[in-house]
Amino acid sequence: MKQAWRIYMSDLKHLTINWAASILALGLIVLPSLYAWINVEASIDPYAHTEDLPVGVVNEDRGAELAGHRFHAGDEIVKTVNYPPPTLRLEVGASSDLCVFAER
Repeated sequence: MKQAWRIYMSDLKHLTINWAASILALGLIVLPSLYAWINVEASIDPYAHTEDLPVGVVNEDRGAELAGHRFHAGDEIVKTVNYPPPTLRLEVGASSDLCVFAER
């Protein structure tokens, strides 16, 4: 154990003498910590700033009939997606490449 301690102290002494090794060691200490900090900060609340995010909805549902009752599941889903109404909704026509931005 004494030999390991001597090697450790010798390495620290050489780090203080050699400036390039000091910068490299500092980078190896700081960069992973910075990377981890940024990732943790980003994943704390990913939905905090999505209130102005445009929502794209394509409804190609033609409806169905079950036991004599006609229903349109696509319309129900669109109603659910639009509540609460977004400030900006992206309406996309399925048969064209045209995108229309509609203010709500």
